[in-house]
Amino acid sequence: MDFSKDALTERLQNLEELNTHLTFRISRLSKLLEVEGAARLADSGINLTAYRMLLVIEIFGEISVSDLAKVMLIDRALISRAASDMIERGLLDARSDPASRRKKLLALTGPGRDVFVELRDRFDARQAEVEALLSGESLEGLWSSIDAISRYLEQRI
Repeated sequence: MDFSKDALTERLQNLEELNTHLTFRISRLSKLLEVEGAARLADSGINLTAYRMLLVIEIFGEISVSDLAKVMLIDRALISRAASDMIERGLLDARSDPASRRKKLLALTGPGRDVFVELRDRFDARQAEVEALLSGESLEGLWSSIDAISRYLEQRI
């Protein structure tokens, strides 16, 4: 690598230009959150997708695989495989939906809820840490901005 002043100046200019691309920066932030989240789960035997599934299922109480895939914006087959693994591990329970026998409804088991509560504390701590970085007004603006971008993209897809 060239460490000359001119080469370093050019690299810095390139990075500054890259940082003018808002969607790139949002994508990079998303990746940073995923890597940091995975690190918080490293000793748990649960990956980030499984944790997020536990979170959504805890909030909804019971949810179909299809609806879970829609809420999480993840391929239904991936959700189905992850759910099967979590059912095998005793973290989730599945039953047929009385309204549509083709649908499988997922719910947390007692052990699944225990795992979720332990892991939720880690992510609640992360949320508090991130929120502490921002003033009240900045945090409100961030929520508003995320909502606006999400609505726009949901309409486009």
